[in-house]
Amino acid sequence: MKFKTAEFAGTHEILANDDWAAVPHKFTADAKAGDIVTGKGVCLYDVDVEANPNGAVVYRGVINAYKLETAQLPTSAQVSAFPMIKWLKEDGTFHAGK
Repeated sequence: MKFKTAEFAGTHEILANDDWAAVPHKFTADAKAGDIVTGKGVCLYDVDVEANPNGAVVYRGVINAYKLETAQLPTSAQVSAFPMIKWLKEDGTFHAGK
C-alpha cells in the first residue's frame, strides 16, 4: 500500500467563538479563509482546488474581522446579505461594512 506524505502548516482560524454553522461547498477556484462566497457565506478554511476542491462555508457565526485582510472585509451590502454572520472588530464592536 502506498502512502502520500503532505506538509501541514496549520489552519488560519477566523471564527471568534464556537457557536457557528457551515455547509459543505465544492469550490471552483482557490479560496482563503474569510473570503466571501457569493450567496452562501464565508469560506471557513483555505481551499486549494487542485489538492481538494471541497470546503465549508459558514452561514451563521461570528468572524474575527481583524484576522482578515483588508480586501476580505465585507461591504455594507454583504453584511446585510448575511444577517446571521457578524464580523467582530478588535475593539469588540461589529463591522458594519466598508
